[in-house]
Amino acid sequence: MNFLCIYEPASSSSRIAHPFPEEAALRCKAGTTALKGNVSEKAAQSFRHSLKLNPFLWEAFEGLCALGKRSLFYSF
Repeated sequence: MNFLCIYEPASSSSRIAHPFPEEAALRCKAGTTALKGNVSEKAAQSFRHSLKLNPFLWEAFEGLCALGKRSLFYSF
């Protein structure tokens, strides 16, 4: 059996844009990675910066709690 496959390139209007991850999420991921690598000061710094950018990022808050560090919320 022979199959004929016709490929039509997508027009620029039908392309889907994938946004780059938010910087706060990237900082939080860096903090999680540093936490797993036992680099606690770098992890705390990354989590704090993440919370400055997005105070609703719960994972960053949990990371600071796991380190036993004070979060930004105590300064309000």
